[in-house]
Amino acid sequence: MVSPAFVDPACFNLLSTEDGASPSPSCVVFQRLTVNLVDLLLFVPSSIYAAHSLYNDDDVGSSSRTFSSTAVTTLLISNVGLLILDHMHFQYNAGLFSLLLLSLTVESTLASAVLYVLLITSKHLYLILGPVYVVKMFSGYCLPKRSFSLGKFLLLACTTVSAFVLPFVPLFGGEGRGSFDTLLQIKSRLFPFQRGLTHAYWAPNVWAIWAFTDKVMGKVLGGGREVDGGGSTGLVSDKQFSHLPNLGPLVPLLMTVTALLPLLPKLFKHPTKTTMIQCCACLSMSSFMLGYHVHEKAIMTPVLLSALLVFKIPEYNVMYPQFSLMAHISLCPLIPPGLGASILKYFLVFFHHILTTNLGGGARCWWGRDTVFWGGAIAVPFFGEVVHPLAFKGRMEFLPLMAFSVTGTLYNLYFWWKLHVTYFGSGIDEMVQRKKKDK
Repeated sequence: MVSPAFVDPACFNLLSTEDGASPSPSCVVFQRLTVNLVDLLLFVPSSIYAAHSLYNDDDVGSSSRTFSSTAVTTLLISNVGLLILDHMHFQYNAGLFSLLLLSLTVESTLASAVLYVLLITSKHLYLILGPVYVVKMFSGYCLPKRSFSLGKFLLLACTTVSAFVLPFVPLFGGEGRGSFDTLLQIKSRLFPFQRGLTHAYWAPNVWAIWAFTDKVMGKVLGGGREVDGGGSTGLVSDKQFSHLPNLGPLVPLLMTVTALLPLLPKLFKHPTKTTMIQCCACLSMSSFMLGYHVHEKAIMTPVLLSALLVFKIPEYNVMYPQFSLMAHISLCPLIPPGLGASILKYFLVFFHHILTTNLGGGARCWWGRDTVFWGGAIAVPFFGEVVHPLAFKGRMEFLPLMAFSVTGTLYNLYFWWKLHVTYFGSGIDEMVQRKKKDK
């Protein structure tokens, strides 16, 4: 589909990690240009639309609505986490988040369904949000005035199924078992259960604590099962533990479903954009904290969704600067080490935090309990970039990653709890406000 005169066909080939292959300069240029085009043509317009759509119906003056929507747009497009992932680590997350933002804020329910299907067929990471979309669309679209509409239900179902099936139609053009084998290969790549509980760099979730505990038990108690490197080194892909049980996908799945179920009743009763975004933020955070073989970049979903609500819900105004700071710090190990890269990535993280703090309310976030977050955001990178190379001189190479993962988990446990407390508490606040208006 792309002319060889403009792009080297090798850009679309998988590189072997065994022979030290690296992309050609023309491929690097092509990749960087496409990432920038995705940002300019898709993510920026989607952020502008999502912010204006969400704040357009606020019962405040037009100047306040304009400030809120503009500030939220700024928080989205200046997000350092996306800059690290897409422009330094090289991925296309901004395009995926564009589909997510549009699906959550577009006015048409059918358009929202199509956009979400496009999102999950592009990246299965967002499958976990499916129950939220189902409950919101069934309650808000198929039950107008709490009266079930069979016509709307069938229309929504046909639209969703058609949008899901259409991308797979080209796979059925082959002969014999070719198409079926292709689908099986897709399934195996989408759900790589053989890779183990944790990723090579432990995502800062509860399983990082699990891996850390296994590592400590191995040092203190000795013995245990023989493992090839083990899942508690933070460096290898075959995840096995020496003392703690090697959990399969079922346990994390059951834990995630358990975290999901309490969120849905409130959404069913109040199927609004704000409630849906809150519910998605809580669920994506639960999936990150409890999921099987979670990648560290998955933290960006609850972070960006929280940015949408900074001027909608007061608790997010305080929480988001802290949450985004610690999430962005946890992504920094993805960037290869080096003095220049280290200075750049940490400068960007702290600059974005200052910007976020001032947009959200200014100097009140510079002292008090925020000292805990600033302290962690400075101490952990300082240990990894300065103390560890000088003190250990090449020994215990996994230690900096372990420090990022374990301390990040402790902070994320707090934000996980805060997101849920705010989600369930905001419903009470809304009811109190409605009663005051009725009086």
